[in-house]
This record gives sequence, C-alpha cells and structure tokens, in this order.
Amino acid sequence: MTVQRHRSVRGAYLRWGLGLFGLLGWHRRYLGKHRTARLWLCTAGLLGVGALADAFLLRWLVRRHNLGREIVRVKTRIRELEEQKTQLVEAHRFEEAALCRDQQKLLGARLRELSEGLR
Repeated sequence: MTVQRHRSVRGAYLRWGLGLFGLLGWHRRYLGKHRTARLWLCTAGLLGVGALADAFLLRWLVRRHNLGREIVRVKTRIRELEEQKTQLVEAHRFEEAALCRDQQKLLGARLRELSEGLR
C-alpha cells in the first residue's frame, strides 16, 4: 500500500486544466480516485458534465482526500500506542502505560473531530 501525501487544491486544478479541463481525469487520479479517473478517461469526463462539475467540486474533493489520509494516520498511531501500552503493562511500567493511554484519548478526540469534518 502506498501512502499518499497531502494534496493541494492548486495541484488538483493544475491537473484538471492540463488534462483538457477535466476530460482526461488526471485530477481524479491525483486524488487517488483511480476508478473514476478511468471512467473520466473513457467517457471524456462523463461527456463533459462530470468534468465541468469537478471544476466546482475540486476544493471539496481535495479536502475530503486530505482528511481521509489524516484519519488513516491517526488510526495507525492509536493502534501503535495500544501495542506499546500493552508491552509497557507487561513490563510493569505502569506510569508510561498511563501516558500512552492519555495520548490515545487525545488522538481519539482528534479522530472524532476529523470524522466530523468529513460530514
């Protein structure tokens, strides 16, 4: 699995413009939407309608992509902390395990905040 970096609105619009104003689907591939990118390529952006709609939706699509990547990152960190906490408890290092627990709680709150941002 490849981890995608933070995507910019500017980069998405650049690919939208260079890809014949969205008809080739380059902007969708940039955002990790490979299936719809192929669909855009084969149908000329859903006969231009989808490509035109994307001109208005790109800012939202980029935001959604970046929030999704951040959610994956936070969930991964929570799992890592859980494993670390378990190892610390087994080694009778309870204060450090409590710190891991506190970090997990903070990340859980951040995860809820990010999930709300997707709505």
